[in-house]
Amino acid sequence: NARYNTMVPTMAFSHIPTQEYAFSTNYCVGENNDGGIATPTSGDAGLVRTLQHNLSNVFALAVGHNHGNDYCCSTNNDDCTTPASSSHHDLHLCFGRHSGYGGYGSWDRGGRMYE
Repeated sequence: NARYNTMVPTMAFSHIPTQEYAFSTNYCVGENNDGGIATPTSGDAGLVRTLQHNLSNVFALAVGHNHGNDYCCSTNNDDCTTPASSSHHDLHLCFGRHSGYGGYGSWDRGGRMYE
């Protein structure tokens, strides 16, 4: 907000995970119930890079697609493929919990609260 010299915290949403989601979940918070996998897009459109370098008010990218995954990982972790540096801010890569009755799997339905 230009009037108060502040930025409104913002999230981005996409259904298919980006390539940055294809990392080990050892340092992530949440549940990985989909066989330890994330099936990212085959191409890199530069979405995560754009969010990190150009949109500093975006604090998280939330995706679905792998219905059993329900976790968040910080790009600040050494375990991620896009470690934080002085040229970009920390971005959380999250999977939203399976909330509906379509798709595959029999996991408990729920939702994710972002703070």
